[in-house]
Amino acid sequence: MIDDFGYLYMITGDNFLSWVAPKPQLFIREPELIREILNNKNGDYQKPEMNRITEKLLGDGLASTNNEKKWAFHRKMANKAFNAEGVKVNRERRDPGFLSLSSHALLLFLIFFLTF
Repeated sequence: MIDDFGYLYMITGDNFLSWVAPKPQLFIREPELIREILNNKNGDYQKPEMNRITEKLLGDGLASTNNEKKWAFHRKMANKAFNAEGVKVNRERRDPGFLSLSSHALLLFLIFFLTF
């Protein structure tokens, strides 16, 4: 399925619209658009409502909350974990046999759980 996304990006470009179950989903790889959505200064991009399974899986944290104060708190905590030195240390300690999720696999996972 990840190869399908590679193919779709190849024939459509960095951004495309597709239907996932009964909902249209916009897939983007263009850095400027990603930055705009993640910054979300105007509040134009709301996270979708989650179903019970997704809510139990993700909780009410950085990836799922629309509450600004909670989001700011979780973002501050996450920033501490992802500083340059911390990432370098974690990369050195990682088991070479460990298969990390690609960005596409993570995207598919989030889409599946956020839409059903």
